Amino acid sequence: MSVCVSENKIMQDLFLVAAEAAKTDLPVLIFGESGSGKSRLAEYIHQKSGRAAKSLGCVRCGGVSPVMWEREFRDVLVSCADGTLFLEEISSLSAGAQKQLLTALKGGFFEDPDTGAKIPVRLRIIAAAARDMESLVEGGDFLSDLYYRLNVFPLFVPPLRKRQEDIAPLAQLFLDKYGKEKGFAGFSEEALGTLQACRWPGNIRELENAVQRGCAFGTAPFIQARDLRLQIRFSGYALALRGDDEEQDKSLKTALTHFKKAYLTRILNETAWNQTRAAKVLDIQRTYVSRLLRELKIREIKQE
Repeated sequence: MSVCVSENKIMQDLFLVAAEAAKTDLPVLIFGESGSGKSRLAEYIHQKSGRAAKSLGCVRCGGVSPVMWEREFRDVLVSCADGTLFLEEISSLSAGAQKQLLTALKGGFFEDPDTGAKIPVRLRIIAAAARDMESLVEGGDFLSDLYYRLNVFPLFVPPLRKRQEDIAPLAQLFLDKYGKEKGFAGFSEEALGTLQACRWPGNIRELENAVQRGCAFGTAPFIQARDLRLQIRFSGYALALRGDDEEQDKSLKTALTHFKKAYLTRILNETAWNQTRAAKVLDIQRTYVSRLLRELKIREIKQE
């Protein structure tokens, strides 16, 4: 499995649409939370396009000065001519740079800030945004003309928490990348339960970081829950999920117990530890929630 292969139906449909978009030269605007895989989808579109033999260049639109942006944009126009330009986090582009980009797209050339030379714009444009672009346009923080020029073929990448069936395959993909040479073969059942219980606010990027940590702190052949060093936060509470150093039980019963404990704790945190509300969410009796708390030895972790 690659990061552009998924077991989630929404993602499978997204890749089909992206492959169709790749057959055109229309600008693509990819929406999605930070770390959800927008840049990987841009790479997928480039690789599926008629420009795949040419270069894919990336220009950062956030966290860089206007002067730095101008130079990066100029350099990519030259080095990736007839290829694809990926504008990373277009919603953070400064007002001045927005005007420059709009002028370049309208006129078909960009004026070199150092020499004044006119550099032709001969690239396919793919942009990505983690923020609500329409709200930025309505608020006057993003040029409407530029937005509509970029938003010809919109694509939406769902967050990782909305595609839980991809967590384990992606984790294994990253394990193969970072841990194969160290002898890692997989994850313990508790580690997998921990990965599934996490909401992943940082999405695929956060998952990759966790697996990388596991490879650094763990001992082959299996990464344990404690190796991931995950600090999972829900509604202002903190739950640190760690494995038992002596844990050797790999039975399904033990795995289910770990999952129930992690999942019940998550729901309780989301309902402010109100057992009646948690029971409604879980569709079980409140008395059964109390019983599970005792059996699983779950105690509330106070807000920090």
